[in-house]
Amino acid sequence: MPSNSVARGTAILIASGVLNRAVGFAVRIVLVRIMGPEGIGIFSRVSSIYLFVLSLASAGIPAAVTRLSAVELGRNRPERAARVATISLIVTAVTGGLATVTFIVAAPRISSGFLGDPRTCLTVLSIAPALFIVSVASVGRGFLTAHQRMGAIAVSQVAERIVSGIVNIVLVRGLISYGIEYAVAGLALGTVAGEVAGLVVILPAWRGLRHGHELLGAGKVRAPGGGGTSRGILKDLAGIAVPVAGARAIGAFSQGLTAVIIPRRLLAAGFDMRAATALYGNFQGISTAVVFFPTIFTFSLGSNLVPALSRARAARSWAYIRCRVMDSIAITILLGVFSTVFLFTTARILCGSLFKSPEATPILVALGTGAIMIYLRTISGSILHGLGLIAASTRNFVTGTAVSLAFTYWLTGVPCLNIYGAVIGVILGNAVNALLNLTAASRHLGRLPGAVHVSLLLSFRRMVQEFARTWRTKFYM
Repeated sequence: MPSNSVARGTAILIASGVLNRAVGFAVRIVLVRIMGPEGIGIFSRVSSIYLFVLSLASAGIPAAVTRLSAVELGRNRPERAARVATISLIVTAVTGGLATVTFIVAAPRISSGFLGDPRTCLTVLSIAPALFIVSVASVGRGFLTAHQRMGAIAVSQVAERIVSGIVNIVLVRGLISYGIEYAVAGLALGTVAGEVAGLVVILPAWRGLRHGHELLGAGKVRAPGGGGTSRGILKDLAGIAVPVAGARAIGAFSQGLTAVIIPRRLLAAGFDMRAATALYGNFQGISTAVVFFPTIFTFSLGSNLVPALSRARAARSWAYIRCRVMDSIAITILLGVFSTVFLFTTARILCGSLFKSPEATPILVALGTGAIMIYLRTISGSILHGLGLIAASTRNFVTGTAVSLAFTYWLTGVPCLNIYGAVIGVILGNAVNALLNLTAASRHLGRLPGAVHVSLLLSFRRMVQEFARTWRTKFYM
């Protein structure tokens, strides 16, 4: 099985990802300078709840579309791949519409009750329409990913980012004079505008490809069995979508819970609400955004790896699978090492000169110690999905999330740690998840290189050393 399609698709997504992240990075710098860390912190808290509801609305169906369509294409049954996409679209349109209405109706309770900040109500209302738009668009992206048609996906992502960035800056600049809550609501409206642009761009490619498959299968006799019927497809979708949706819902819920836990634990540590929100903004809106910037590479690689491994597994090409897995792990380790070194040497410039928030520098350096673990967690999850080990991936993700939440809650309330407790929680959760994923892959494919585990241990050692140095400098010098 040739690997050039994986390399080509990965290169396309990386190029678009670099452009998207560069545009997003520039826009974030402008927004931080306009609104400050507090505004970014408010939006980050709302977006965490939004992502949780989105995970329920999409119900894991996009990932199921990618895998099922890729399997059907590997078996030379494109008409069934088209039926998978059609049925999935109907399901997500219904769930996305219900989620949007629910989000709008529950906005006052979400803002005042769950988030404990009435200023977030306008933002919740403004971002609600994106739930329906993203749910529908994600099915199209999943279908195109199964065909490894990354060009259309890349163009839609670029259009989404550019439109969102322009609208964000215009609205935030225009609304900041009315108050921080109006500026953050403008940021949410920019997100909706970007999602609309992405959907408009991706629709023609999606419809053309799906229509071609339907015509191709029009004269074929349906094979016996339930796999080609609507009920059979729904059953197959549920078999993949339910565990994926569960994992994503738990992940999004944990982000929403983190958005509540961290500020409240900081309050318990002695900070007031304004200072706690600013600290959370420096952690989530600046440090996390910078450290996760290189995930454009792991996301692009993983997006191509899932359909490629699924097709190879259907064809029982085990040598190809093992080769692709080893290559992806090696690339991810190199990326993590480079990112850690880069963050250690440029954190002061990034936070002080670009974001005008020098107090975020030590937070960024501390979080950068776990870069290898964060990136390996992403790619190892894609490997398990491509191998069909959905349940194992979900179980490992839940375990890592539980570890992250437990340590975040426990350590963030310690006065001498405060926001660094959240940093430790994130790193430990990703490390546990990555190690469990790699162990599951090893059982399926045979022993993986020891360099993987050595790199994780060295990264953990470096994290401990960096925290020790930071605290020694802070409290004893």
